[in-house]
Amino acid sequence: MKYWMLTALMCLAGCSAHSVERSKPDEAYQSSMATGRSAFELGHPEEAERQYKRAFERALLRDDAQALHDAGFNLATAQLEQQHTNDVQKTLDRVQAALSLRGEPEVGDLKLIRSAAFLRQNLPSNALRQAREAQAEVSSADRTQAAYLIGRAAFDLRDGATLSEAVISSCKGAESALPSADCTELKARQALLSGQAGEALKLALVVVGQRRDARDYVSMREALALAASSAMRDGRGQEAASLRARLHDSAEVLR
Repeated sequence: MKYWMLTALMCLAGCSAHSVERSKPDEAYQSSMATGRSAFELGHPEEAERQYKRAFERALLRDDAQALHDAGFNLATAQLEQQHTNDVQKTLDRVQAALSLRGEPEVGDLKLIRSAAFLRQNLPSNALRQAREAQAEVSSADRTQAAYLIGRAAFDLRDGATLSEAVISSCKGAESALPSADCTELKARQALLSGQAGEALKLALVVVGQRRDARDYVSMREALALAASSAMRDGRGQEAASLRARLHDSAEVLR
């Protein structure tokens, strides 16, 4: 009887420990994800990329589709921040292959990252297609981001009608709150496309400040470029040159 009781207790202890172990989060994965996030928020996307690569490898070890998605999304975001757009596309292809292997479809938020990468690769038609697909698949919060990407692509394609629709979607609710940087930027691009260069310049300079305050320096430089183009179109050559010099100073730090 004592032997049976001891065996039973050992089994219960073993099963219980095994069950708890299975429910525990993977500390190595979580550590890499947390360190990557901290590095990204502190303005070190290269270190964030290293950490998210480790997290992705850990997710492969775990055979965990959700972890693969999350680490892959963050990895692609860190690469995009560094303007490594070819690496972004390769990462997204790898994530998609890993998810497909595990019976999971491509998630809409991955298409948002791909759309942003296409924009920076000067492929607006591809960016527009990806953003439209994502808009139909993502949550309501992410649909605003999809609208912004659609508007950016439409501007590059000189598609005023699509840009106007994107402005409406991106700026929804802005009447009762301060407009977001995305909303203001699309309005600036809409003004420039419709020949209102002075208004575009005024709005673009607002966006420069908004992006700076958010520590989104890549987008801040894009806003400076937009402001410089607007100033030139408005006949303010000296101001345009000054804005381009500011853009150059910011970009030069990264070299």
